[in-house]
Amino acid sequence: MRALAISWFVSKAAIRSSSAAGEELRDLIAAGVDVVVVPGVSAAIAAPAAAGISLTMRGVASSLAVTAGEGDVQPARLGQLAASADTLVVLMAHGKLEAITATLVEVLGRDRPAAVISSATLPEQETVTGTLGSIASDVLRAGLRPPATLVVGEVVAQAAANHRQVVALASFG
Repeated sequence: MRALAISWFVSKAAIRSSSAAGEELRDLIAAGVDVVVVPGVSAAIAAPAAAGISLTMRGVASSLAVTAGEGDVQPARLGQLAASADTLVVLMAHGKLEAITATLVEVLGRDRPAAVISSATLPEQETVTGTLGSIASDVLRAGLRPPATLVVGEVVAQAAANHRQVVALASFG
């Protein structure tokens, strides 16, 4: 008897806790396929890191909340998460970015720093930064495409300041 080995991996920085990965895992097990899960870095951490954004930073942010932007996103729950953490990461945010940011503006105000990272860790990765009041239109104007991760909090502004300094040092300017 010959055994069949199947390799399965989640691409484009999808996370193990995402609903699609969980559904696929459930279906494989239901079909009698033996499954081994090899943990990796969550897109909630990897996408901001690839854009140079630390999610926590002494004196800036000590707490983090992560949620998904697709599916049945409840505005009240999103607002609760935003109010409870210094940094908020919204995975798969592109399709509902305008509605998500409108909800967040009600809780955090228009001036809270925000970034959207598209195609994180891939050669076509792009990052747009702004504020909650402007980020949806900034992303539209830049033509960013999914998959995209939204990061909200003062760490975004700190990362932008660090980036300018690193660029200045690197160019001896």
